[in-house]
Amino acid sequence: MSITPPTSTNTSTSTSTSTSTSTSTSTSTSTSTSTSTSTSTSTDTITHLLAVALGGGRRGRALAGAVLGWLTSRRAGVATLRRATTAELARALPQRSARRLAAALELGRLLATTTAQRGRTIRGPVDVVAAVGERLVELEQEGFVALALDARGRLLRVIDVALGTRTSVHVGIAEAFRELVRENAASTVFVHNHPSGDPSPSHEDRELTRQLTAAGRLLGIPVLDHIVLAAEGYRSVLGDCAAGEGITAQEMAFSWTRAATRL
Repeated sequence: MSITPPTSTNTSTSTSTSTSTSTSTSTSTSTSTSTSTSTSTSTDTITHLLAVALGGGRRGRALAGAVLGWLTSRRAGVATLRRATTAELARALPQRSARRLAAALELGRLLATTTAQRGRTIRGPVDVVAAVGERLVELEQEGFVALALDARGRLLRVIDVALGTRTSVHVGIAEAFRELVRENAASTVFVHNHPSGDPSPSHEDRELTRQLTAAGRLLGIPVLDHIVLAAEGYRSVLGDCAAGEGITAQEMAFSWTRAATRL
């Protein structure tokens, strides 16, 4: 009868345990190193981009560090910058640098929105809100944009027409249509925001809509609607305009929900 020596079993167990421990330690170390390297690279990239946006050089890097320090003190991630206002950035930066960074962030948002939404079909107010609602509602001033649409109602481009104050925005008729003509738009929807939170169209909003609609007829670029966005919802200015006030039934056919609707 053959008996397996106890030492052999112990040796086998020891080897197995050693191998398992070694493999586990190696995997853990590898994962930890990979995560650490990835995080470091991401932080370095963000620091570099912030530094460039803030003027570059030693001062840019120092200001970038101040921004990251501010985020850390708030226990917030970099994504917080997406909604940061100039006033909030000024808590970490000199006023001029805060304005500079805010402008760079806004430009990034505008470009991202325009690229992401190109080609989507605009069938009604929900599509318009999805295309430009978020960035317009967040603005501290009134902003006016035009959605250039092709013959099938697909978005060609979101055009920034004008940026005003907290209570008004000046829009010239020629200015409103200049880029629409260059884009060879088949139709358009104009949109602007009310920082006050109330989407109710003003008398000036209605008058501007009549002028824009008349100009669109002459240029062959029908104005399908003019929408006012705000924190409390949105309103169709065309929907608020009574028939016989310069708005045709065909133009009003694209008017959607006339009562304020939650965003």
